[in-house]
Amino acid sequence: MKRAFLAILLLLPVLMAASAEYKVRYYPHAASTLESFALDERPLIWRIAVAKALETPIAGHGYGREIVGKYLSTTLEAHGMKSPYYHGHNVFLDSVMQLGVIGLAAFLAFVAALAAAFARACRVENGLPLAITGLAMLAGYLVKNMTDDFFFRPNSLVFWALAGMLLGLAARLPERS
Repeated sequence: MKRAFLAILLLLPVLMAASAEYKVRYYPHAASTLESFALDERPLIWRIAVAKALETPIAGHGYGREIVGKYLSTTLEAHGMKSPYYHGHNVFLDSVMQLGVIGLAAFLAFVAALAAAFARACRVENGLPLAITGLAMLAGYLVKNMTDDFFFRPNSLVFWALAGMLLGLAARLPERS
C-alpha cells in the first residue's frame, strides 16, 4: 500500500505538468486561468444541448449521438465554432438529451447500483482494496464526465471492463467469518 501511495505521489507532478501543457496548447492566448475558462467552448455546447433536451424532456430524442449530433454540430458552427462536436460534453446532459428524464433516472439507478456493488465488496475478506479502487474509479469517471462523455469514446469500454473485473474479483473472495 505504501508503494502505491509513493508511486502516486511521484506520478502527480507528471500529471500536473501534462495538464498545464494541455491548457497552454489549447488556450495559448489565455493570460490567466479565468481567461482560459472564458475561451472554453463547453458552456456554449451545454446551452445548446440543454435547449435540445428541453424539446423532448420526457423520452428524449433517441439513443446514440448520431441522432442529435448533426444538430449540435450545425448549431455550433452557426455560433462560429469550427470544431464539430456531436454530443453535449456531460454524461448526464447527454442522457437527458438522448433518453429524457426517464433515461436519466435509469442511468442514475445503474450508477447507484454499481456504487452499491463496489461498497458491498468491503464486506468480503480482503475486499476493501477492491471496494476503494472501484468507488474511486467510479468517482473519477463521474467527475471527468461532468465536462465530457466517455460513452462516445473507447475509454468507456475500458471503464466498464475494469468495473466488471473488479466486481468479478470481489465476487470470488470468501465471505468474512
